[in-house]
Amino acid sequence: MKKILLILLGVGIITILAFNNYTNEPQILLHSDYINSSNKDLIGKETIIKHSDNTQEKREKGISKSNIVKSSDEYMQDETEVSEFIVSNNKDDYITPEIILINGSIGIFTKSDGSGWNLEKEDQLILNFNKYQSEVVQEQALIVGYIKDGHLTSGEIFKSIEGSYKYVVNEPGEYYIYVLNASSDNLALKEGTIISTK
Repeated sequence: MKKILLILLGVGIITILAFNNYTNEPQILLHSDYINSSNKDLIGKETIIKHSDNTQEKREKGISKSNIVKSSDEYMQDETEVSEFIVSNNKDDYITPEIILINGSIGIFTKSDGSGWNLEKEDQLILNFNKYQSEVVQEQALIVGYIKDGHLTSGEIFKSIEGSYKYVVNEPGEYYIYVLNASSDNLALKEGTIISTK
């Protein structure tokens, strides 16, 4: 009877260890997304892609494009992932959601109906943001810029953990704010604010 219990205990331990090794395989984020229970464990982690994996192929098949961006000064290539993230209205400003961006991807903030901000000359559009700290590097590069009437312009590089981007409008139009992960690993942003001043 003792032998049977020891054998069963041994099989149980081996099964638990095998399952634990299986579930501890590194996860790969295939596309930028809102932070949720399926990707929150990837915040601040190093992106490891095994050469035998077909992760890049999976990423390319899952690339999303945007109807907002029609042209660009730079940054945009055929394989550039563009994701749209809806902000929530909070009286005079807008709350940006927590998001996680893969390397080289662009996130565009939109209102709930998919529109941007209709602004006049001298109006201001401001994004206040906070990054989650990377466990790999001290600073991660985030590019922040604007899109005007479908044209994505060159942005400003921010390496600090928090920052504020401000654009003073030169000519009337529909404007969006975008963020671009210019780091080699995933980059995650906490909730932030977008303020439009007249």
